[in-house]
Amino acid sequence: MIVVQAAGCAPIVRAFEQGAERAEFWQNAATISSGLRVPKPLGDFLILRAVRSSNGACIAIPDREALAAGVEAARLDGVFPAPEGAACSPPSGASCAPVSSNPPNALSSTTPALA
Repeated sequence: MIVVQAAGCAPIVRAFEQGAERAEFWQNAATISSGLRVPKPLGDFLILRAVRSSNGACIAIPDREALAAGVEAARLDGVFPAPEGAACSPPSGASCAPVSSNPPNALSSTTPALA
């Protein structure tokens, strides 16, 4: 499993990097992706457990990269995704390497409100 969060509100990414079992509240959350502005996910411990048990990764994407990915999707595919969706496919050449060095077995996309 891979978690993608906005760099301006990434409590799961931070908890994953710190090896924590739960995420701490993200103070002053700021992102253009309002669907990703979740400063304290309710199921944080479940998300972290799923990422770790699947040898997954957590990635924080800056807003500018999510916007650029949306523009690229529109140009290449004729699709204009919301920034929340575009964050899951950063533009060509973006520097957003996963925190985990183990490649995931499968990719999974989850609606933030359900996570």
